[in-house]
Amino acid sequence: MSKNVKILLIVFGILALLAIGCVGALYLVGTYAIDDTAIKKAREDGLEFGRTTDNAGCEAKLVPMLKDVKLTDLTRSMQAQYFFDGCLETSRKTPGYCDGVANSFADIFNDDKGKEAECRKLGFTDSPNCRIVIDEKLDFCSGLY
Repeated sequence: MSKNVKILLIVFGILALLAIGCVGALYLVGTYAIDDTAIKKAREDGLEFGRTTDNAGCEAKLVPMLKDVKLTDLTRSMQAQYFFDGCLETSRKTPGYCDGVANSFADIFNDDKGKEAECRKLGFTDSPNCRIVIDEKLDFCSGLY
C-alpha cells in the first residue's frame, strides 16, 4: 500500500470517529438535556391559547416567556418556540401582522437580519433564543404552514 493511500485512510478514519462522536453527543443531548414532555405540553398550551387570541396576542404572550431564558437552557427555549408555533397555528388573523416581515428562506442568506429586526421590535437585542423562536413568525408569514 502506498504512503498516500495510508494517509488517506487515516484521514477518513479520523473523520469517521469525529462523526460518530458528534452523533453520540447529539443523542445524549436529545435524551438527557431536553425534556420532551415539557415541549409537547408547551405546544398543546400554545394551541389552546391560540384559540382564544389573535396573532399579536401570541406574540405578546411570547415576550415574557423569552425574557429570562438563558442560551444554555435548551428546554425552555424550545418550549417558547413550540408554544409560539402552536399559538400561531390556531389563532385568529391579525390585520397587518405580517406586513414588512422578511421572507424566512431569503433571511437565511441575509444573515438573519429580518429575524433580528423582529426581535428588536420585541425588545431583544442580539438574542439567539429570540431569533430561533421568531423564525416561527417568519415561517408563518411566508406561508410555510
